[in-house]
Amino acid sequence: MWRRGLADALGEAGYDVTSIDDPNEWQPGRDGSALVMAVTDDAEWESVEVFSEEHPYTPVVAAVSDLTLTKLARGLRHGAVGVVDDNWEFESIVAVLSAAFADMTLVPRRMAAVMAQLVPVDSSAPALVTEEQVGWLRAMAEGKTVADIAAGVGYSERAMFRNLKETYLRIGVRNRTEALIWASRNGVLTPGGDSE
Repeated sequence: MWRRGLADALGEAGYDVTSIDDPNEWQPGRDGSALVMAVTDDAEWESVEVFSEEHPYTPVVAAVSDLTLTKLARGLRHGAVGVVDDNWEFESIVAVLSAAFADMTLVPRRMAAVMAQLVPVDSSAPALVTEEQVGWLRAMAEGKTVADIAAGVGYSERAMFRNLKETYLRIGVRNRTEALIWASRNGVLTPGGDSE
């Protein structure tokens, strides 16, 4: 019933809606498609992550029950562009999806306020990353692949992708290229520009 109601709201907002049962069998391409996926357990979070990695041009909005800051953070870490509560008004969910198409994330004001408290305002940019993350950024700047970096630090390649995604989130970038530009601009790639 929720799925039908959301489809109707998206249709009224001008979106073409296709209902799919298995997102792993869907090949969206780069045509402005998005995926709204209900997430109720760990396996579905993994599905969000796998889909996001395989389809980086298709925004994923995760729908959860009883949205908390922890669930929001988990969704963003697993590659969702937005996380919504399945009890929200459909218009709010449509707004989050619209933001996702604009490469933005909407979060409830109370959660944004808590998140703002977690980031020091007066610290220098390099303090946002740990020594370990600085090493990863430097390795990427040297042209090493994720597989090379993972092998060098003892992580699986999948775990390394997760760690890098968390690093990108921490510094406010979307991908490797933006991370390297950020690191270069903030002195992280030079030996004197270490963090913490």
